[in-house]
Amino acid sequence: MQLNSADGASVNLRIAGYEYNPHCQAPTLEAVQRLTGGADIPVMASDWDVNWLRVRCNITPADCAAWAFEDPCLTTWEARELGDWLRAVAARTVPTSPHGFGLEGGMGFTEPTLSFDLADRIEDRVRIRAYFTAEAKPPWFQRGQEWYPNSYLVLVDVSVDDVARAAESWLRDLAAFPVRLLP
Repeated sequence: MQLNSADGASVNLRIAGYEYNPHCQAPTLEAVQRLTGGADIPVMASDWDVNWLRVRCNITPADCAAWAFEDPCLTTWEARELGDWLRAVAARTVPTSPHGFGLEGGMGFTEPTLSFDLADRIEDRVRIRAYFTAEAKPPWFQRGQEWYPNSYLVLVDVSVDDVARAAESWLRDLAAFPVRLLP
């Protein structure tokens, strides 16, 4: 998925692979409790664990240095939701979030490493905000540079046709990484 802005900014997302191989063992309740100091927390189904995807992203802001990261920050079904969201942006059915990330027009995930929202739409162009948090922030990031708490923002201004192509490219790449169920 490549979003190239008219001002030189770009966001390039690729699926690098599953985080775990298909034969991995999900953590046991005892292991989770040991790691959490015995806290009483629900354990996710093992199918959840084997469906994390490593995402590789190259980011070029319009006005500063480029950076890249790779992190297991999306599940297979969240990756599908991102493709569907991009399709909906291209179809002009996503509401705008003119004041920043919110429930309307936004796409967030279990891991808050990456998120997106639709800033505005003007004729056949859209402006998408891409937020990068935690492991996804640029290495030169300094507190106080964020637009959204503890996140670095890159704004891309792209045509609706480019968003549609990005959606199809993302979903085509995702087809190689189906939802996995452990026996």
